Amino acid sequence: MSDMRAIYDWGKNLPDSSIVRVALTSPAPATEGNLLDSYNCGMGPGVSQLCADDPSFAMIHRYIAAVLVDPAVLAEKAAVQFANGANNFPGLESRVTSMFDPTGLQLADPIAHRAVAQTVVLDYSNGQFPQTAKWLATFFGASVVAATPTSPAPASGQQTYGLVVVLGHDFARRWLGQ
Repeated sequence: MSDMRAIYDWGKNLPDSSIVRVALTSPAPATEGNLLDSYNCGMGPGVSQLCADDPSFAMIHRYIAAVLVDPAVLAEKAAVQFANGANNFPGLESRVTSMFDPTGLQLADPIAHRAVAQTVVLDYSNGQFPQTAKWLATFFGASVVAATPTSPAPASGQQTYGLVVVLGHDFARRWLGQ
């Protein structure tokens, strides 16, 4: 009981803005979900189950380890958009956006993109957001590529400012634990 009291005493005066709430969710009629899905993951078809998209749980571990984004990254206030260039995972852009929504990143609506093999961070800012670009590149295993509004040619609905993470086939495979 004394441990519980100590935790309460420590947190009772924290401002709500200092608390990050994250959830692992599956797709549902009203939401995209993120790292889980509902299917038979070993307990039989008559049981309601939520299973990790990645059976090794590596993506969940990676997300939890990264969810407390460095305040210096957030202070840059970079506009970030996720674009799905993975032809093997429809809806990945929405699931990634949903996953990062509680982190404090400035997220634009996600979009579909032509297929790409490797994930890239397109930097339309001429280097104005170096810490955010580095953080995104590290999380997604991507390279940062300088971009202009016309090169590489943007997908429909793609922003041509800030940073755009084009999720490639490589990231979709990691998401699924392959």
